[in-house]
Amino acid sequence: MFKICALNESSSEAESDTEQNQVETKEAQEANLLDLYNSALQQLVKNNKAGAKTNLLEITNSSLFQSGEGSEQIQKTLRYNVHKNLGECFMDESDFQKAEDHFFEASQIDRTDVTLWFQLASASVKLGNFFMVRGALEEGLNCSPNHWPCLENLITVSAIVPWPWRGIPPIRGSLSYGELNVCH
Repeated sequence: MFKICALNESSSEAESDTEQNQVETKEAQEANLLDLYNSALQQLVKNNKAGAKTNLLEITNSSLFQSGEGSEQIQKTLRYNVHKNLGECFMDESDFQKAEDHFFEASQIDRTDVTLWFQLASASVKLGNFFMVRGALEEGLNCSPNHWPCLENLITVSAIVPWPWRGIPPIRGSLSYGELNVCH
């Protein structure tokens, strides 16, 4: 392997080597996190949720994951999937507060997954956090207006949580189908 570097008056070869090692270190850290994630997925396939959770938590405790540095793959895709899978692991353990926290973290990364919004609502309802339930179900319907589990549960929650100034437009919009408009 050969190395090409630009010559700068203020730069030395030692500084260049240090920068290269830092880049390689970040790449190695990212590869390690991806290996841990793949291992967690294999554990989930084998229905070993405890093993998967251990690997996923190790990822969240890594300095690269916590610092917000790294490639877009680490910062978006891996972060989203780790939080979503941790939420599912905590739901299976009935630790609804941690499940809600991780589903919420995932929702801040990708707001387009209707199943994530439904999972967040499912965790929140177990905690009696009906405002979060309503918000999650509304967001789910924003992603997919025809998602019946979100719609059905939003109708139920609307009987519990007051709808201030805005009425119930997510429900009205979901029940409108071309010429047939269930809500007039």
